[in-house]
Amino acid sequence: MAGPLAGVKVLDFTFYLPGPFCVFILTDLGADTIKVERVTTKASGGPPDKSEEIKKAYDPRDRNKRSIALDLKSKEGKEIYMKLAAKSDVVVAEGRPGMPERLGLGYQDLSKINPRLIYCHISGFGYGGPMEQVPGFDPNYVALGAVQGQIGYGPQGIHVPTTESIAIGDMCGGSLHGAVAIISALYAREKTGKGQFIDTACADGVAYIQGMRHAPLWYSQHKKIRRGSRLPMVFECKDGKFILFAVAGEYWEKLCRAVSLEKFIPYVQDIQAFGLEDYMPDPVETRRKQREAVAALTGIFLGKTRAEWMPILMKADACVTPVNEIDELFDDPQIIARKMVVELDHPTLGKIKQVGIPFKMSGTQPEIRSMAPLTGQNTAEILAELGYSKTDIKKMKDAGFVKTSG
Repeated sequence: MAGPLAGVKVLDFTFYLPGPFCVFILTDLGADTIKVERVTTKASGGPPDKSEEIKKAYDPRDRNKRSIALDLKSKEGKEIYMKLAAKSDVVVAEGRPGMPERLGLGYQDLSKINPRLIYCHISGFGYGGPMEQVPGFDPNYVALGAVQGQIGYGPQGIHVPTTESIAIGDMCGGSLHGAVAIISALYAREKTGKGQFIDTACADGVAYIQGMRHAPLWYSQHKKIRRGSRLPMVFECKDGKFILFAVAGEYWEKLCRAVSLEKFIPYVQDIQAFGLEDYMPDPVETRRKQREAVAALTGIFLGKTRAEWMPILMKADACVTPVNEIDELFDDPQIIARKMVVELDHPTLGKIKQVGIPFKMSGTQPEIRSMAPLTGQNTAEILAELGYSKTDIKKMKDAGFVKTSG
């Protein structure tokens, strides 16, 4: 069964995290993707490097893609890239604004030969604005977007912003918003027949998320979430493992009843998450009681292991989950049941595991069609599809304009 984007041709000119993950989404959804990689040495053949083979096997970002390695500073490399773009529906590029244009491979260059082309450029801060050419990585985007400013305390209550463990700015701010825009542009092209340029900035994406969550309170009442205002609702169990509660409204009551702490039911926690003390009848007393409740819960949960607590709390319909470590995540029954871990047959490494596909669709279910290619693995095949002869390919390979693997 083909995925919903089957037949869509994507040219992937990305190298960091936001771009590859954006294209990864499209490719998992069925897009036919060619990844353009850099020629880094004159060596253009030989057996594949074993470490690269292992890395590629377990890294899902380039699965379902084919790889061509080009020297884009050469006339021949640019010519090949232009031919690929002419046959593509989508080009995804990344880097600081102006980088593709300096290579002569920007939207204006490519749209002249392919007016239906959708060109998405993912960058840190986007085209325009005082930070256009400022270098950036994920921590910069979440700092600018007021994420780090809302978390973390150090010794003596000194505020020390901490860094999240997954790249929110890169992946949520850049990749996801880029993928949504590309799919939307494909839909729009069905009506207009025209392609378009998409300017996706990771920092914009973080601001977009924050704007949905916290901007209404700030703009309407000039109130902002107070650092450390939410009491910790993560508790250690007897076996040293942790559980987490999201206790809003009725679920705070269910948690209190499940552990026989009904006296704390009136002091529901979620009201303080946004710093709305004005709505508390007695803010000082409410906060005191909430801290008492947390202290009591801390002692109670140390009485049983996490495995013993989970069925009790799930039966009580409390908003509870285990705080998994990475090794526990991929053994979690929920994750396995949802097929978010899959076992694949690798041609040389045997059975390997990768993360599954989160899109569950009844009519056009995506599938893993192939594992990530080695750098330049499909160069000769793709060049042949463009009409190059074996002699042409050998000449370019010997000159270092292209690279093949194997």
